[in-house]
Amino acid sequence: MFRTYVTPELAQRGSVRPLGGAELRFSGTIRAAEYGFCSVSPQLRNGQERCFEVWRDGTTLRTYWNGTAWTTMTIQPGNPHGL
Repeated sequence: MFRTYVTPELAQRGSVRPLGGAELRFSGTIRAAEYGFCSVSPQLRNGQERCFEVWRDGTTLRTYWNGTAWTTMTIQPGNPHGL
């Protein structure tokens, strides 16, 4: 389970819970990229930036990393999970 909230200033706060694992809270920033966005957080990937290609269909975002389907997300208005 992965949740993220992005502020108008492109700061992000989120949580991730791997299958069978404990919840990890993270913060960081995102930036627009040619076909999607790039994300960096000190708590994820040893702080290394990762860029995703993104395709949107209504409120559904499909992300790809290195040409492989990565995740599907649903856009929800506001900050419904209090991140």
